[in-house]
Formats: sequence, structure tokens, C-alpha cells
Amino acid sequence: MGYQDLWQRTLFGLVTISSDKVQSERIIHQALGLIDSFPDIERTKTTVEWL
Repeated sequence: MGYQDLWQRTLFGLVTISSDKVQSERIIHQALGLIDSFPDIERTKTTVEWL
């Protein structure tokens, strides 16, 4: 989604669609946990929006 021209930096988005907000939160947190499980990746800023 962003920073395509910068080395060692990226911006990406996660999307989930559900009629249950709790289920959507669970999926997003699982995805963030997967990202955090890689020691070479440093997640510096996370923004969550509910529409």
C-alpha cells in the first residue's frame, strides 16, 4: 500500500469482513501476532479502523 520506493520499509493493510466484531478483532490480532513472530520484522505503528 505504501513505501514501494523505500528500502527496508513497507506499509500494508489487513482486511477482514464479518458480521461479528469480536471475530474480526480475533483475526486481526492473530495476523498481527504472526507478523510479530518474525524477529527480523519490527512493527512500529499500527492503526485499526472499524467501518
